[in-house]
Amino acid sequence: MDNKEYIQFVNDLTDEIIVIRRDLHKYAESMWTEFRTTSIIAEKLERYGFKVTLGKSIHSDTRYNLPDNKTMEERLVRAAGEGAKQKYLDKMKGGYTGLIAEIGSGNPIKAIRLDIDAMPFTESHEPDYSCQSNGYSSIHKDGCHSCGHDAHAAILIGTAKVLSHYKDKIKGTVRLIAQPGEEGVAGGISMVNAGAVDNVSSVYGAHMDTSIEAGTIAFTKGGWAASHKLNIKLEGGTAHSGSHPQMGNNCILAGANIIQNLYAMPRHSDGYTRINVGTIQGGTARNSIAPYVYMRAETRAQNQEIADELYERAKKIISNSADMYGCSHNIEIAGLATTAEFSDEDIAYMKRIFMNLDVLNVSSEFDYGKGGCEDFSFYVRKVQENSGRAGHIRIGAKPVNSNQSYVAHSSRFDINEEGMIYGIMALGLLMLS
Repeated sequence: MDNKEYIQFVNDLTDEIIVIRRDLHKYAESMWTEFRTTSIIAEKLERYGFKVTLGKSIHSDTRYNLPDNKTMEERLVRAAGEGAKQKYLDKMKGGYTGLIAEIGSGNPIKAIRLDIDAMPFTESHEPDYSCQSNGYSSIHKDGCHSCGHDAHAAILIGTAKVLSHYKDKIKGTVRLIAQPGEEGVAGGISMVNAGAVDNVSSVYGAHMDTSIEAGTIAFTKGGWAASHKLNIKLEGGTAHSGSHPQMGNNCILAGANIIQNLYAMPRHSDGYTRINVGTIQGGTARNSIAPYVYMRAETRAQNQEIADELYERAKKIISNSADMYGCSHNIEIAGLATTAEFSDEDIAYMKRIFMNLDVLNVSSEFDYGKGGCEDFSFYVRKVQENSGRAGHIRIGAKPVNSNQSYVAHSSRFDINEEGMIYGIMALGLLMLS
């Protein structure tokens, strides 16, 4: 393959990919409701000659943190009104979003997984904010692409177009995985358990990185935390707080005891741990004993063994605190992530490939840092267990506009869109090598 012709072909996609990314950004959809997003990806990939599979068959029973049925139906209808094709929406009813697409045939099977979901909050509409001033801030109050997953979806589409153009160069099969529900690490394990990377010889993931200049490709070595995301429900009994307080079972007191003791858990000598209670809602009135409390919490740890131990301790604290105040409790797993490490050999393999493109600035390994989670870890572990190759790249996208935020999960987050083209170049070359 002629590298100059390849670079020119990808560069020529720039305007198209930016338009796609901004469209997805404007209609941001959070976990398990990525109906329009999936529909757009499916339509384009089928047009490029990919065999596209979506719906229940690509998911397992381990789908965590699903929205309620009313929300699901409302967003399905919304997606239809915003241009999603009904033939795709029919297959996604119940929140079976995301897709798997293939081109080529036979072995080896190489895979790329990219996530497509937005954060579940409202984006900034301040006039000096880059997305707003350029006309593509999210119109959905329940969706904000503040982590770059809109760019990931656009990169997946761009990579698919590249692979379609160079399909005669594909050796074996290329599998593209558009994953829902990464925010909260709820979607990865569902697709892996359903066979997303069965018989795959190599799997690659990527993430936009606003700390790195556009044009730079860096490498994740490791550092992802194993994590349990918990929804905690307490139920007690209400009573008048002045005249008959002893007749109630106070869920707020039980919740306070849970929070205090979760944060009091000892650190671990074999690795770092994290604990956080992010939300708490409960009670009915200032003069009533609180009959219920809902909390969202998480544990994180340096390895899976510590994570499992931390989770078991957390469950005991929750149970004992509820019992202390005569309350019942329920713990629901809302998401899971595990750890993953990438070998020096696999990183060196990617570097050798990328060095063939002189337009790429190939960096040294990127240390993800302690405490971050990524459910791509499940794909990595599955493929590595079968002696396959795995890698994860960081795609430079440092903002050039001072009114853009560098901080992921900010309501003013934006990227340098130029970085997407280098991501497409890198991932396409991996699949063609």
